[in-house]
Amino acid sequence: MSQGRPNGGWGWCVVMSGFLVSFLIDGVKYSFGMMFIELMDAFKGSKGQTSLIMSIQVGAMLLAGKSSSFMMMMIHVHVVVFYHFGS
Repeated sequence: MSQGRPNGGWGWCVVMSGFLVSFLIDGVKYSFGMMFIELMDAFKGSKGQTSLIMSIQVGAMLLAGKSSSFMMMMIHVHVVVFYHFGS
């Protein structure tokens, strides 16, 4: 009896892409302090306006996680994922 790969071997691609997305987003979040002065100069904004960029990004990420998990509990997981990638 031969057991093949249950998902055709795509599992590691999903794991690697999830890692890369987390790595890039967390890298931007944690290095925002180093880019802060450059962003202030580039956009000619105040400290409050420039820091609002990261506040919106973190808030949007946290709200997207809550709303997508709620939709996955109310609807089926596949419907939510396919709707997201289909649009």
